[in-house]
Amino acid sequence: VALSLKGGGEELAAVDVLSVDLYTGRARLYKAGGAPSFLIRAGEVTRLGGESLPIGGYGRVTGRTESLELCEGDKLLLVSDGVTAPGEDALEALLAHKTRLSAQELCEAVVAAVSDPKGRPDDVTAACLELRPIVRAV
Repeated sequence: VALSLKGGGEELAAVDVLSVDLYTGRARLYKAGGAPSFLIRAGEVTRLGGESLPIGGYGRVTGRTESLELCEGDKLLLVSDGVTAPGEDALEALLAHKTRLSAQELCEAVVAAVSDPKGRPDDVTAACLELRPIVRAV
């Protein structure tokens, strides 16, 4: 909506929106353009999100919505396209060797793996949700 109000030249933006019901584990991932997301479950990595157009510049773009049932211990990694610039398969292979890391450690490892000391032409951003049980002190 903000892009359509801006006017002027062609403006494009990738959008990832994740909505999770923390009581049931039901999640909806909305993607319009950009890089795939990755689900890490029981040591296995699954790529989520297919090709879709970014918002802005193409008229009305609806994106894609994927419904998921998250389980305890699942991690869902969302990344910018700068992270997948070296290749989506390379990122998936890296994740397969890092499945035991915490969400924070996973993000740090992903960003470190693709960071270029000379500077990248694109942003490098990673966000990870890890579904863990609530522990209450008695």
